[in-house]
Amino acid sequence: MTLAPKLIFLAAAYILLSPWSASAVTEYKDIELRFTTSLKDLKSSLSIETESKSEDLEIPLKKLRVRARNFDRDERIDPVQIYVHRDEDKLIELVKKTAKRGRAKEVLEFYRKKLSEAKPTKKRVLVDLDLSILKFMRLKAIAHEMSRGHHNVKVLAEKLNDNPRQRREFLSQMKLFLSTRERIRIVRKLKKDEDLIVHDDLLPRFARKMAKRFIVFRGPNCFHAALAFHGQSLTRSSSINVKREKGYHRAMINYDELWRAINRHFYEVDPKKSELKYGDMLVFFNIPKENPSQVNFRWIRHTATYLFDEYTFSKGSKSPNTPYTVKTLNEEWGTWERYTKNLGVRVFRRAHGRKIKSTPEDLTDWIF
Repeated sequence: MTLAPKLIFLAAAYILLSPWSASAVTEYKDIELRFTTSLKDLKSSLSIETESKSEDLEIPLKKLRVRARNFDRDERIDPVQIYVHRDEDKLIELVKKTAKRGRAKEVLEFYRKKLSEAKPTKKRVLVDLDLSILKFMRLKAIAHEMSRGHHNVKVLAEKLNDNPRQRREFLSQMKLFLSTRERIRIVRKLKKDEDLIVHDDLLPRFARKMAKRFIVFRGPNCFHAALAFHGQSLTRSSSINVKREKGYHRAMINYDELWRAINRHFYEVDPKKSELKYGDMLVFFNIPKENPSQVNFRWIRHTATYLFDEYTFSKGSKSPNTPYTVKTLNEEWGTWERYTKNLGVRVFRRAHGRKIKSTPEDLTDWIF
């Protein structure tokens, strides 16, 4: 064996036998595991006077029709779906709402058949609706049943202008995320005492484009939404969005890809020492009960982007049933407290020009 093949063989053996190869590239050892386990520890640096009006967002009927007609042709598209309860009273009520006149019998039989096929432990079942049953149903009623909450928030310009120091800090935090033109537009509106609408005026390009919107594809998720808030150069990077998952849109970000992006482009903030700022990424973990020595990206359950006051921007899941919405910290915390056994949050801030620790030497999970 010549020298070159020997070196290649030894290098390959080293990678395969190295104890580092047991850990994923994104599992960084910490001196201390820092998790925020109480909502009251998340404090805002911007408590601005706002008005908020709740809105139930419904999937547009056009998009429901696209899903119904194309889900069996494109594996990335989910069928139209609806939650069906086992409780008989709720079941009958759902039939009354969703069945067309004179078609209650067919719809009830369909629901009961789907319930019988599902695990008996589930109190409600997410049921796929194809064209054969949709012809007996009211699509508008289905859209209403699958609606999701959103906050239409406006910043009160007069109140903000009354506090010059707060106004300066507000505009300063926006500077890293909004273009000069967008910030000039904000300043002009404030000079006229025109209130600022969050989803129109105070979100960066991707978030502003997607706010309140549903998509038809399965895949784009909360991880993608959190990274894309900082620019789609992150989510489109071939060194971050590595894996193309079968049956999902290319935009989907896995939790290992998210964690890699965080460790390359963000630094951690301790909420007990630093108040939350616009654009901070909130990462929700399900922490094991035992005392682990390092963070594992597999514990990640959700991400949201902090805006100001009590508000966040996020997408609920990878499902097309969830839109991009403005929520409150309390809502985000309450949701993931229900879905985890031991909730912990870590806060990460984009490293604009700040040096971040280099990638660990073990790159075995980068092979694709």
